[in-house]
Amino acid sequence: MDLFLDMLKEDTGTVEAHLTLGNLFRSRGEVDRAIRIHQTLMESASLTYEQRLLAVQQLGRDYMAAGLYDRAEDMFNQLTDETEFRVGALQQLLQIYQLTSDWQKAIEVAERLVKLGKDKQRIEIAHFYCELALQQMGNDDMDRADGVAEKRCRRR
Repeated sequence: MDLFLDMLKEDTGTVEAHLTLGNLFRSRGEVDRAIRIHQTLMESASLTYEQRLLAVQQLGRDYMAAGLYDRAEDMFNQLTDETEFRVGALQQLLQIYQLTSDWQKAIEVAERLVKLGKDKQRIEIAHFYCELALQQMGNDDMDRADGVAEKRCRRR
């Protein structure tokens, strides 16, 4: 594997091969190897801007597969301002926030997706408000739970 990584440092023509190899490792459950390949890609000074964004995207997916949600979040946040990557990055962030029960952030991301034409998210937003209210109730914060429910009703 070190040979492949050394090749990348010398020849950026192998970028696609490295992306594919990293994806193969991830799909086989060898996430640590995928992370290593995609990190090396990202750090390569000779990448085009587009190639670097692809490496960021794949590294985010590697981190997701490894359960490193904070790192995955950082990667996908880098892509939300890039038109070609925006929807996919927001969908990945939404998945992270659902997995980590960060309902407020899930609501914010789902609302951004609705603005981008992903109307299916409207139903999920209602669900996220319910989850947020339940979370507040579990924290014995009934005032905040009532506020969340009231806020959602006013938004309709």
